[in-house]
Amino acid sequence: MINILAAGDSNTFGFDPTDYASRRFSKDIRWTGIINNTGEFCVENFGNNGACIPASDIYIQNILNAASKYNIDIITFMFGSNDLLGMSLPDAAIVSEKMELFLGKLLQEDNSVADKILLISPPPMRLGEWTNENIVNASKHFSSCYKLIADKLQLKYMDANSLQLTLCFDGVHFTAEDHKLFAEEILKHLTKQA
Repeated sequence: MINILAAGDSNTFGFDPTDYASRRFSKDIRWTGIINNTGEFCVENFGNNGACIPASDIYIQNILNAASKYNIDIITFMFGSNDLLGMSLPDAAIVSEKMELFLGKLLQEDNSVADKILLISPPPMRLGEWTNENIVNASKHFSSCYKLIADKLQLKYMDANSLQLTLCFDGVHFTAEDHKLFAEEILKHLTKQA
């Protein structure tokens, strides 16, 4: 069994903006749950709604402690969408600087996790209730910006830009079908990394 720690925002958590009761897709629909159900992986979901790129030393320690506690083999990081949504002038390059700073601190604290990390660029957003053209256009640059980070820090990388995700009415969150497509793509990378 390969143990995975999936860190990220609401698309890792599995937020469902169409469900006003639970506000979360069931485990079998979330991409982390789909991967878990293969029987080859055990996924610890560390996704949080509204999460931005972590900036605190406490978060880094929590990740490292969890990696040790659960005997983690692979750590996926997919942050950045909320950082972009919160900017008055959306700029993926500025967001990527925050991501590089975070990962740099993490590796400085414990460089042994470098070969476990799979950095995932947030998928580009679409026009919707939470977005505008500036946000959508900026989000298209996550792919190239995060690839530069992965190359610089020598991390494994997955480009979510290549997926044809439809996204929910808000232009940000995965639909049930998106979770399935995302799980299929990430399984290819996880299999290579394992």
